[in-house]
Amino acid sequence: MEVVPRLTQRPVPAVAHNGPGRAERTGARPSGILRSDRVRPRKLGHVVLGIVDFDSTTAFFRDGLGFKSSDYIKDRGAFLRWSTDHHNILVLAAPVTYLHHSSWRVDDIDEVGRGAMSMLEGHPDRHVWGLGRHPAGSNFFWYLKDPAGNFSE
Repeated sequence: MEVVPRLTQRPVPAVAHNGPGRAERTGARPSGILRSDRVRPRKLGHVVLGIVDFDSTTAFFRDGLGFKSSDYIKDRGAFLRWSTDHHNILVLAAPVTYLHHSSWRVDDIDEVGRGAMSMLEGHPDRHVWGLGRHPAGSNFFWYLKDPAGNFSE
């Protein structure tokens, strides 16, 4: 097995946005409208798993693999992380085991919208839910079905 060097990505420059007391973009269109390149995910953000044995699975990730707990949804859900993100995995108690969705990181809210619109072009039935913002973690979301029918955020 070959181990390749760690992937490094260039930092994303801060984009000037108008806001209260700030007017860096006076008289110009926002950059999100002007972009024409394809949206590319930067990394996998998180996955959400439905699990039959909630306690054992949560213990496996937390105690066996060293994930940290961020939040709990009573005794039905565990937000777990291995990074500084709010969560990398959400384990949910369920009657069957399944992958609920995968979430992909993009550079900014404009990329969320542009990526979703690209996926919806010619396939409006892919829309599930969004655009919105989650209370836990404060991340923006737009849920879509991929060509295989899986949910993607």
